[in-house]
Amino acid sequence: MSSWKRKKNFNMEYQRQKIMRQMQIKKQKQLLEQYEILKDIENKFHEKENIRTEDSIENNTKEIAKTNVKKTINRNNVKKISISKTKKSQKRNIFITIKKKF
Repeated sequence: MSSWKRKKNFNMEYQRQKIMRQMQIKKQKQLLEQYEILKDIENKFHEKENIRTEDSIENNTKEIAKTNVKKTINRNNVKKISISKTKKSQKRNIFITIKKKF
């Protein structure tokens, strides 16, 4: 193989690698932008939709509370419902976490 052919092959390989590096950098930048956009969306979603409703409900009004919760929140949306009872009073705190919808 003559020297000019070797140089030509070397230059072509070098150009190919250079283009591949540029493409990788572009792809990484794109992925980073997409990730940042998704993070922003998620933060906005948590601010708006991941609502924690704290209702203090007495034992005798339990049924009324159940009907109110059913009116405002569908069972499909609800991810987790936890009920905590305080020792001092007979009131209960209900925390409702709503599922994400994209």
